[in-house]
Amino acid sequence: MIRSHPVMVGARCLGAVVSHVEGWHFIAADPVVADLHGQRFPSPEEAARIAGLMLDRAQAVPATPPVLRPAPILRLVPKDR
Repeated sequence: MIRSHPVMVGARCLGAVVSHVEGWHFIAADPVVADLHGQRFPSPEEAARIAGLMLDRAQAVPATPPVLRPAPILRLVPKDR
């Protein structure tokens, strides 16, 4: 018998997992987790965990770029003999 479970993160439905002889296959319903479509997982919980990580990554605020400072000007100073 085929079983399926929705993959929810909070109130957001990211997809579903469907039982198969080789494990649980992920069916993506949200573009954020499209890369997981067709992937196999050992359990529905693991699929939800990975989908949640991908959702967190997509919603993360990008890191602030480093402040670029002008290169110091180097001058050759004659050496006293």
